[in-house]
Amino acid sequence: MNAPRLFIDSATLLPRGLPRLLYRPIRPLVERACCFKAMNDLYARLQGPGMTAPRFCEEALQSLDARVEWPDDATLAPLCEWQGPLVLMANHPFGGVEALALMRLMERLRPGKWRLLANSLLASVPELIPHLIALDPLGQARAVNHRGLAEARCWLDSGGLLGVFPAGRVAAWHAEHAQVLDLPWSDQFARLAASAHAAVALLHVPGANSGLFLRVPLRWPRLRSLFLPREMMRRSKPAARFHIGPLMEPALVSQLTRPGHAGAKLRARCHLLAEIQPVPAATPTSKPPVIAPAGAPSVMQAEVEHLNAGESHLFTQGRFTALLWQRHEAPQLFHELSRLREITFRASGQGGGSNVDITREDDYYHQLVLWDKEQQRLVGAYRLGITQEVLAQRGQHALYLDYVFHIQPAFLDQIGPAIELTRSFIHPDYQKDPLALSHLWRGLGQVCARRGIRSLFGSVTIPASVSDASRAIIVEHLRRHHLEDEALRSLIQARSPFQPPGIAHHLIADAHADDPIESLRDTIRAPDGTPRSIPPLIRHYLSMNARFLDFHVEREFGNALYCLLRVDLHKAPAAHLRRFLGTASKRVLLE
Repeated sequence: MNAPRLFIDSATLLPRGLPRLLYRPIRPLVERACCFKAMNDLYARLQGPGMTAPRFCEEALQSLDARVEWPDDATLAPLCEWQGPLVLMANHPFGGVEALALMRLMERLRPGKWRLLANSLLASVPELIPHLIALDPLGQARAVNHRGLAEARCWLDSGGLLGVFPAGRVAAWHAEHAQVLDLPWSDQFARLAASAHAAVALLHVPGANSGLFLRVPLRWPRLRSLFLPREMMRRSKPAARFHIGPLMEPALVSQLTRPGHAGAKLRARCHLLAEIQPVPAATPTSKPPVIAPAGAPSVMQAEVEHLNAGESHLFTQGRFTALLWQRHEAPQLFHELSRLREITFRASGQGGGSNVDITREDDYYHQLVLWDKEQQRLVGAYRLGITQEVLAQRGQHALYLDYVFHIQPAFLDQIGPAIELTRSFIHPDYQKDPLALSHLWRGLGQVCARRGIRSLFGSVTIPASVSDASRAIIVEHLRRHHLEDEALRSLIQARSPFQPPGIAHHLIADAHADDPIESLRDTIRAPDGTPRSIPPLIRHYLSMNARFLDFHVEREFGNALYCLLRVDLHKAPAAHLRRFLGTASKRVLLE
């Protein structure tokens, strides 16, 4: 018989010479206790003429009573349709079952046209050899690894499909995060994919080995390997379920490898897949009320013309006009504003569930509005609370954010003359027009200059249409890189603090420690896994050197996440401040 009698020889886990000699007397006992004999018996039953790698994997999974939940055709469609080189990178929770399942999956994607980077033990199985490229996960056989990587590169250059477990070894318990995680991923596999201009798809398989296996220290890798057959043969194995991420095209793969830490970035994104999973759409318990009808355009236009003729006019440039006014000055325009706020907020999964968006603060706050005079339409708006006025006339509890956050009076004293920014929006029809937000901000700068405002504070809203895992990624980045001083943060706290789920946000923040927030774009997903974006206002505030104070979940506003921030205009970059205020206003306010 050409095939070896043993699938796994436990003696090969020991160095040659004296260690193997001393091991010989206890070898039968160890192999029985660690299920080597059972594994080899199973392998003997699987051997036979005409046995192919796909059939071997399928029958091995059946013999092991391994439950595998395969992805549906819709999930696999992007991978099937990709014609160029493709690398599947997966976590390594068990050590055996997921390797068999991954090979079976690759056969489904490209029948007969795939390779798996595998350890030398797996590469000793004759039935699998045609599809395997051998590596030594313990790093002892450098020549084997060098040849293996060269062979993998040639395979990708030919347009092939390659599977790899970048950790190289089985997942372990991480005390810092109090859960089982993949070991660090080598950068070399990301560089391999990038150099071959290959696309990458990440696969996450949830689960872990038994507590006994996890208690074996990482510094004893051979002992961990000794226990792997026992893990494969145990009856109560968790199901192998594939969570497949979106296809990462070569440009994104190359982008992730350029700054370094590519392995860490891909590993973090792999664990993120476990926290962002498609869920059935919830059936609404009740339909929101129909948006209130628009008012008479002629009346609204007359109100705009009246505001334009007085001190409410801030500036006009091109077709856009910026106005600052209060509700009683333009009732019809305010009605339109409240309608459009609700329309815009609903479109992003927010809103208060009324036919218009109105709160008590609208009675005494100011409205900063951008008006399109050609289309005679409202483009967008900010609601401004001039803190000196509100505090003098109504007290601290009249501030909107005092309802959302616990604000100590000392906070308002320390930030000085300020504007509280709330209820900002750009109408959906104008959200792709870069002039809309920039002109609205220019109007805000004019208000600051006129009133001697030194600080802005308010919240950027991240809607519930962005998954909690992705919101946690944004929050973690802001906490690590753009946090306000502790002295000021201690004076304000969220009433309903955001509780980040899972650990992917920590892993992603670690991997992107030196990168700007834009590097996180591909990690922002909806709860069903569809792409979402980082709110543009976050980028605008960061360009003004904004500092973040705390993070609150507003249950009455569609579970939106309020990211509370402060902008000290004295500390804003000069170039951005000039665009925000204008040269003359900058000189008046800051000099």
